Amino acid sequence: MDLNHRLIMSVSDLPFAENGNAGCLLMVSVSTADGEPYGGLDKEDFHVHWVLDAEQDVPLQSLTVDEYKGQGALPKLPGVYAVQLLTKGSSWTGTNSNIVTFAIYVKHNHHHGQTLYKIIDPSIALP
Repeated sequence: MDLNHRLIMSVSDLPFAENGNAGCLLMVSVSTADGEPYGGLDKEDFHVHWVLDAEQDVPLQSLTVDEYKGQGALPKLPGVYAVQLLTKGSSWTGTNSNIVTFAIYVKHNHHHGQTLYKIIDPSIALP
């Protein structure tokens, strides 16, 4: 594998609920193997699977991707993307069996990367 085309990702999360459906805003930082921010990606460059309890690929109602651009006093964060997912007919619960793993893949031209990210406690999204 040519490491010059490898993308590195790190992720943070904010679970939410909308009309009873589970959702999550992922902030995904994408950089080159040299550590340079990688900008210019859009929805078609991201492929995300919402995997529940390591058993079920949860269907998504929507997936949006926006390159983060700080406004006002917020910093500009090159190579950072707001990736928002909303499930179709799935909701957050307060049980321990609600472990969500996101498999995130990015491919743009000859550049590519992947990462796994896990949410163990989505209680912030519970009413």
